[in-house]
Amino acid sequence: MLTPRLLLMLCLVGFPLGAYAGTETAPIPDLPAVKAKALGPDAEPGVVVSAATAAALEKIGWKVQKDGGLARADGADKGLIPKSYLEKAAIGWKDGVLFYSKSPEAVPQEMFAPILKGLSSFTSAARVDRQKAGAALAAWGFPPSVDGKRLYNPAGDATYYGMMMHSILASKPDQVAKLGVERTGQALNLIDHAYGQAFHHQAPDIAQTDLDRARLLLFAAPRGGETPLGSPAMKARPDPAAMLQGYKAQLEAEAAAALKDGDPVRRKDSADALAVLNNLEKQRSHRYLDLDAVPEPGKEKKPVAAGPGLKPSAPGLEGKDEPYAPLASGLPGLLRVLDRVNGTPLTPDQQENLIKAFPMGDLVWRMGAQDLWKQGLTGKGVKVAVIDEGIAEHPELDGAVKARVNFTAERGAGAVGSHGTHVSGIIHALAPDAELRGYAVFAGDEGNDALRENPEQPIIDAIHRAVKDGNQVINMSLGSGEGPSSQLSRVVEEYASKGVIFLIAAGNSRNMSGGIDSPSSAPSAITVGSLDSAGRMADFTTFGKRFDARKLTTVVKDVFMTPGSNIVSTMPQSPFSFGKSVPEYAAMSGTSMATPAMTGVTALLVQDMGQMTLVPNPIEAAQRLKAALVQSSTPMALDKLPPGVPIDQPFFVVRPLQALEALRAAAVPVAGK
Repeated sequence: MLTPRLLLMLCLVGFPLGAYAGTETAPIPDLPAVKAKALGPDAEPGVVVSAATAAALEKIGWKVQKDGGLARADGADKGLIPKSYLEKAAIGWKDGVLFYSKSPEAVPQEMFAPILKGLSSFTSAARVDRQKAGAALAAWGFPPSVDGKRLYNPAGDATYYGMMMHSILASKPDQVAKLGVERTGQALNLIDHAYGQAFHHQAPDIAQTDLDRARLLLFAAPRGGETPLGSPAMKARPDPAAMLQGYKAQLEAEAAAALKDGDPVRRKDSADALAVLNNLEKQRSHRYLDLDAVPEPGKEKKPVAAGPGLKPSAPGLEGKDEPYAPLASGLPGLLRVLDRVNGTPLTPDQQENLIKAFPMGDLVWRMGAQDLWKQGLTGKGVKVAVIDEGIAEHPELDGAVKARVNFTAERGAGAVGSHGTHVSGIIHALAPDAELRGYAVFAGDEGNDALRENPEQPIIDAIHRAVKDGNQVINMSLGSGEGPSSQLSRVVEEYASKGVIFLIAAGNSRNMSGGIDSPSSAPSAITVGSLDSAGRMADFTTFGKRFDARKLTTVVKDVFMTPGSNIVSTMPQSPFSFGKSVPEYAAMSGTSMATPAMTGVTALLVQDMGQMTLVPNPIEAAQRLKAALVQSSTPMALDKLPPGVPIDQPFFVVRPLQALEALRAAAVPVAGK
């Protein structure tokens, strides 16, 4: 019997970035604004401090400020731990003694030194202007994000991860050129964990051990087999803020010229592209995982602004409120307009730097979707079904989602979820003009346990409905340990053999279940596995043969490999947004994320097949698609795969542009034959 736990790949599939509250979507609130002020020489303390506590603090070089914050007594490093940082670490003053908040336990004096050392590591990082820190990271060659964790925002200001990386590497920035993806990713995970220990578990001392280990990792000698973080030369990247301002200036000038020339089409293209850049410049990653600015003792600094005040500056738009400009669907047009304005295509480096500035740009670049966009392929006219949780409202998705059908007993918010929204965002990022239709078959994040039911029949019903609705491509980021002869697999095979293209996750149980999951084991379905950020098979991806008891045969599937580890995509609005309609993004991992990456590329290829002179019937189209994918993909060598992989099971790393070329070569008859 299929169960919701087995079918929807949530346990190993998805975990948003930086969630410490035990749920998928709970973000980390910001630290409160810093209000600490240095005391004048005659000022009296505003908090009562016992003589024993004051002496213990003085012994390790700290003194109490008027508001209860702490400062270095000798001023050697001008260290400061504002009261807000103590409060966020759940430490406060009670009867002249430092206490763990909401606890009768006083902080032992022997713990003062390690706890304050840990907190001062965070405040030391936060003393640097985050705009300067972001520019420095780019100058050292750091990409905007590594393994799903963004180091600096599109406007160039460093995120929490960027501030901490800057504080570790500032003394030796040349070390960045020696870093590999694996070590950097592990260091960022430790930095992530450190935040939770310091500000959610009252353990800044443990946070310090995380930060010390991150430092050791980053300064360790390179090991053989590491994946370089960047190009061999690790050249500096352009300052993000300057890059965006340069492109904006070009678009403003082009819009003004178009207005003067009386060319409304050209002007609108430029204004639309400018609106995308204006929106991009406002984006902030990890809003709930951050460090507030820390003033130098004796000085006050205003909190760093969230971003520059951005107003539409294209001629004809002055003084008007600029509506939200979707980023995913706006990126292809932006690239096209910039190519036109420049008079020559952007260089590969320029494309990479601009694309990766977008929230979901890393995946776009890794899949090479921009190469297909240049061919006029954005998924226009292709209908894609997402059988999953319901798709939540999101400003990036609302124009693409054409229908939402609920096959569960859930009501309202219970029928939409982070998993289905994340999956849909991935498809939309790669095929921004494809029409998405959501079919909810699982309870969402706020599902009612009293309404949960076996999802097998709802999934089957959703497949029938999706086919009836005319969807050419169906994404199923779900699976169970049943065999190829299960009822669900048989339904998939019935439609797949007639030309409906199913992209189905291989599974996340790393062969514990005895082979790829059902219904991905259906012979005519396209099975999708996951690559990690270094391009290797992700450690959760299921592989292996499945025995078909009904046909008394063994099913060995080709597995198509696409990125599925720490993929950033759209999420439902956080309950911590306090009523603000803020576009949410987070990283999740699993073959559930690799599958929509494959689905997005498939939608682009299906669009092209529909535009060919020789239009194949659905069955032939599906056969040609699979043949082109196999022909154009890069087979993974056996020595690059984990032990136990069946010798006769191929794994293909997908190359979309080469697949397009193979499709077109097969569709056009050779002259004289």
